[in-house]
Amino acid sequence: MSLLTTLENAIAQSPMHEFLPKNILGWKTSEATKLYSDKEIYDYMNGAGEIYRAYNFKDLLVQRYINKQQQEILVEIFDMQSSEDAFGVFTHTHGRGKKANIGQGSEYQRGLLCFWKERYFICIRAENETPDAKKTVLELGKYISKAIKVKGNKPALLQFLSENEYVDSNLRYFHKYEILNIHFYIADENILYLDENSNGLIVPHKEDKSRLLLLQYPSEEKSTIAYQNFLKHYMPDATTEGIIQTENRKYTISEKVKNYIFIIFDATDQKHGIAIIEKIKRRLP
Repeated sequence: MSLLTTLENAIAQSPMHEFLPKNILGWKTSEATKLYSDKEIYDYMNGAGEIYRAYNFKDLLVQRYINKQQQEILVEIFDMQSSEDAFGVFTHTHGRGKKANIGQGSEYQRGLLCFWKERYFICIRAENETPDAKKTVLELGKYISKAIKVKGNKPALLQFLSENEYVDSNLRYFHKYEILNIHFYIADENILYLDENSNGLIVPHKEDKSRLLLLQYPSEEKSTIAYQNFLKHYMPDATTEGIIQTENRKYTISEKVKNYIFIIFDATDQKHGIAIIEKIKRRLP
């Protein structure tokens, strides 16, 4: 069996190929569909591949469309294996565009539509944002979203948040400390012992712009080890365990409960930071 035949079989077996139309609004496919798996993503993109692999990426399906003027629209469908990770990789960049009401969460900006639905994260990009290209990008998004028949679940950690308290567009969901450090730098080293088995989110509070870091570990033992290491390296001079006033005269407040760690960064008021953690603790299962 040739390499080409093997690739064609892999594409045919992937449910993603069923999500794409052959043509839409005068635009048609311009070349064969391509499929990239695991480390093959580096053949398609360089450094950005690490972001997707940090969210348990499985496969990427790529399709290009052109119109009569030879303008191009690029469609990328990422199979993230779980709806939680599809949501997570969406949060990695969201907050930059306007909501498009496509899929289970979407944004459109300057010819680029990104959205997630079930276990898939989709990006559709127009080479030139003409009115026709923009209309087609959005119609492609609606077509793909409709073709994905079921909806997925958001990460369970979100149940601890109240929508009127936090800035949803700046929420980030992740597993690994490399992703956390992109959005909020903690330390060069992985002092919180985050890995593919941990779940985390960081989000600013609407009231004082403090940031809540909420982490879930697979066991209480692992959360205990991680928390003690965090205290040792991040707040060794704290006079009260889990609370320290930083150089900007704001507070970092932390606590561990069961297999969860709660940390508030840049709280303007110590009592307010403690109250945030207490409120979340009451929502624990």
